[in-house]
Amino acid sequence: MDKRTIVPIFTVILALVFIFLSSCMILEEVGASPYEVQEEEEPVTEPAPMDSPAAATEAEKIDWGTTATAWSGQIGKRITITLPSGGSPGPVWGSGIYTDDSSIGTAAVHMGLITFSSGGSVTVEIRDGLDSYDGSTAFGVTTQSYDAWGGSFVFIDGEGNVVKLTTAPKKTTPSGIFIADTDWSTNATEWSDNLGGKYTLELPPNGSPGSLWGSGTYTDDSSIGTAAVHAGLITFREGGRVTIEIREGLDAYDGSTRNGVTSEAYGAWGGSFVFVP
Repeated sequence: MDKRTIVPIFTVILALVFIFLSSCMILEEVGASPYEVQEEEEPVTEPAPMDSPAAATEAEKIDWGTTATAWSGQIGKRITITLPSGGSPGPVWGSGIYTDDSSIGTAAVHMGLITFSSGGSVTVEIRDGLDSYDGSTAFGVTTQSYDAWGGSFVFIDGEGNVVKLTTAPKKTTPSGIFIADTDWSTNATEWSDNLGGKYTLELPPNGSPGSLWGSGTYTDDSSIGTAAVHAGLITFREGGRVTIEIREGLDAYDGSTRNGVTSEAYGAWGGSFVFVP
C-alpha cells in the first residue's frame, strides 16, 4: 500500500473516532449510557367510565285506581306495587286473570291478597288478552264479565307462582242488560250478589205503588218502579225505562216523601240499589 492510500484511510479513522467521542460526551450529559436505548414512555390513559345502570322503572304514583295498561304488551313482565291503606273499590273485569285496565288493588282484594283497609304489596305478571273474562264475587268484591280484550294480568306469589283464587268464586248474573217482563212489583233481590251490576228495566204505564224503603239508596227488596217515581224519574201513569246499579247494604235507610211517594225508614239490610244514567 503506497503513501497516497494510507493517508486518506488514516484521516477517515480519525474522523470516526472523533464522532464516537463526541457522541459519548452528549449521552453523558443526558445521563444515558452509550449502549442503552431509551424507550419512549407510553402515555397513561384513564379507563373509560362505565355507563351508569338505567333505573329499572320510572317512579309512578300508585293508588287504588292504578291499572296495568302502562305495561300492556310486555308479556311476562312482573311488577310489584304497594297499595296504600284506606282504599276504595275500582272497576274490575275477570276472575284470577283480569283485563289490564282493571284496578290492580281491587283485583288483589278479590283474590284475598290484601284488604281495602290495610293495603299492601302485590306482584302482577302481564299476560296476553283473552277471548272472554268471567265475573265473580269473592272476598266481598264483585268483578264483571267481559268479552275479548287485548291485555291481561295475573298475580304472582313469593315463590314465583301464579296465585289462584283461594275460595270458589260465585258466578255473577250478567249485567248491563235489559230485563224483560218486569212490572211494578219487581225488585232487585235476584241480583243482590252482583255488586256493581247494572240492569235496565221498562216499567209499563198505569202502575201502582209498591213497598219502598230508603231515599236515593233503596233496599234491594223495594219496588224498583215505585223507587223510580220517588226519585222523579218516571210516573205511575206513563211508566218508563230506568237503570239501577246494585250496591252493598247499609246500616240504616232514611224514609222520605218525594214526588207524591212516601218511602219508609229501615235499619241494617244486606243489599241496596241506586239509579244510574
